[in-house]
Amino acid sequence: MDDLKLGFLMFLKSLPFMFLYAILIVGVLYFVNETAAETLNLLICFFVLPILMINFFRKQTIESYFEFSILKHVVGNLGDYLVTMIKQYALSIIFMILIFLLVGIPALYVTGSIFVANFYGRRVETKRSQEF
Repeated sequence: MDDLKLGFLMFLKSLPFMFLYAILIVGVLYFVNETAAETLNLLICFFVLPILMINFFRKQTIESYFEFSILKHVVGNLGDYLVTMIKQYALSIIFMILIFLLVGIPALYVTGSIFVANFYGRRVETKRSQEF
């Protein structure tokens, strides 16, 4: 029950970011240029959202979704991040295949962000502990 409450609270806390993101991409950019909006959305979903989501899950504050300074860790370690995301998508594809066998459904949700969380721990947490 505690996990259910935590999940619901995290969902509620993430709503402001989701609404702003939807308004920006769907409400503004699609009316200006649909192709540019789709390209920007793809880039944001690949390079920005995963690390911001892990930061949000780690800190559990609404403000953590808007800590764009964390993106310096992605830019500064772009090769490592690309490998991380390739592994993330490869794992998702494997689990999508396993879903047909009803084995991958729990694994897909449990390990949904495992590689991005690992990247966060190696690059963000390590950097912060060195600063102190």
